[in-house]
Amino acid sequence: LRRRRRTRLTIVSLAASVLVLVGAFFVIFPQDNLSNAELATAYYEVPDYGTRGHAEVSPEGSPLAAGISALQNNAFEAAITQLGEVEATDPDYLVAQYFLGHAFYADAQYDRAQQSFSIVGSSNDLRYAEEAQWYELLSCLAQNDECLEQLNRLLEDENHAFHAEAEEIEQRSK
Repeated sequence: LRRRRRTRLTIVSLAASVLVLVGAFFVIFPQDNLSNAELATAYYEVPDYGTRGHAEVSPEGSPLAAGISALQNNAFEAAITQLGEVEATDPDYLVAQYFLGHAFYADAQYDRAQQSFSIVGSSNDLRYAEEAQWYELLSCLAQNDECLEQLNRLLEDENHAFHAEAEEIEQRSK
């Protein structure tokens, strides 16, 4: 009788151990299988609305200030209109394009968001370039595109501010 109990207890213990190991595997290696659009949603963060030192260049009432204010108030169409008025020759053009990208993204115009972020990401503006490259990738993913060019740009630069996030996306999209 004791032997049977011991055998049953051993079998139950082994089964429980296997279940714990299987559970731990799924916690450590989640099987998300998220679509690209779901990945974009999971990683997108609303930007800091400060203009990073351009407040003195953009007086109250300027298209940039009005556009950022509209964006903060979730008035995306108004933000798109105001930020779109900033000319390419204006010193605030790249800042406006950065926030315009966020306005387009928030308004689910992902292709236009990607274009705006691409303009900023291609610039030498250290304040916004890496963030814009990250958001360009997310805008591309939101369209359920493959986005290898954007992803590889971040993966190849180990010093990129969003390198680790790009690695996560690469792993989660497999």
